[in-house]
Amino acid sequence: RQGDELQSSLMANETEDPITSISATDKWFFVARSSGLVLRYSLPACNLMEKIECQFHISKIALNPIATLMSVIDINGNCMLIDLESKEPRDEITNFKKSDVWNVIWAKDLPDSFAIMEKTKISFVRGTETEEAVP
Repeated sequence: RQGDELQSSLMANETEDPITSISATDKWFFVARSSGLVLRYSLPACNLMEKIECQFHISKIALNPIATLMSVIDINGNCMLIDLESKEPRDEITNFKKSDVWNVIWAKDLPDSFAIMEKTKISFVRGTETEEAVP
């Protein structure tokens, strides 16, 4: 197909639930949708392995280096953690929750440690314990 015909074909595939964030490791690829749906695909085959339904609109996701925890930031800036190894229903999010968060960066060498950016400060988290913030 050429030109306008191709453009029209691509436009017909638009979705009501756009992708808001993606994250990957060497074994997994995650796609977060605005509605709160997170899709887990295996790599390299790209088979859909799991659908995780969150009860909020997702802005950003990030994985720890071994893909056992995923941070999720909703559109209101609330940050939560999802235990990807848990056998419990995914409605059960870990007891970690922070507000006014706009980014999460996972440590590369410690799978339970990460930094969160809240408004104008950085806080460091190990497990679910927050260390002193850096202004």
